[in-house]
Amino acid sequence: LVCPIRNMVGELLMSGQAQLNSLIDQRRRMRGAKRMVLNIGNTIGLSNSTMRMIERRDENDVKLVLAGMVLTLLVIYFVWIR
Repeated sequence: LVCPIRNMVGELLMSGQAQLNSLIDQRRRMRGAKRMVLNIGNTIGLSNSTMRMIERRDENDVKLVLAGMVLTLLVIYFVWIR
């Protein structure tokens, strides 16, 4: 009984590690894509104010995602745990 459980936990850990590695790789690719988009924007003549507006929008999107994650965790806590 203990051996199958250990195997299942090991498989879960390996799956989690694979997902984390995938997210890290995706982050690297997205950074490269962001740099490429900024370079293209500069090449085609977008103004600096437009580029700053785009960067501010990215920062606001990150804040919204983080707030949504915190809200989701709070809902899970209060609905399922309590």
